[in-house]
Amino acid sequence: MEKRLTKLHIILAITLLFMPLVLIIATGEVRSSISNYAYSSMNHLFAALLTIAGTMFIFNGTAYNSRWYNIALGLSLIGVALTPHYDFPIIHYIFSSLFFLGSVAVMVGYTSKEQLKLKIQLASIIILALVFHFAFNFYSLFWAEWIGILPICIHYLGESTGKLD
Repeated sequence: MEKRLTKLHIILAITLLFMPLVLIIATGEVRSSISNYAYSSMNHLFAALLTIAGTMFIFNGTAYNSRWYNIALGLSLIGVALTPHYDFPIIHYIFSSLFFLGSVAVMVGYTSKEQLKLKIQLASIIILALVFHFAFNFYSLFWAEWIGILPICIHYLGESTGKLD
């Protein structure tokens, strides 16, 4: 049973990681942000992928009772899907901030001393990706989000496979 759960976690984490690529392929365009796909012709795919990713976190949080924080992260992803940013900007950005900053807090706050340096590095990638967009407009929010998703997926996969705590 444990192997099946691990495989499910891997599949769901890969879904989150490649969600932006799937959206690009499905729509034929790179939008200003991942959330902007809510206004594309494939908005149902956007909502489905975010809901699947959110479910991944919620399932992890319930399968392992000590990971309550993953339930909050999953609900925040589903909240992003349910509140398109042009229609519900404040609520949408609260949910997206909870997901990214919550992921940073989880990585650093729930780790062993042995892995703290790695977790700080992963968390720093998320923060720097967002800072390079918001402070310096170095690239679009789409790329900042996708870069930020990568360490989250690495952390989640490592946690699910027992390689990271």
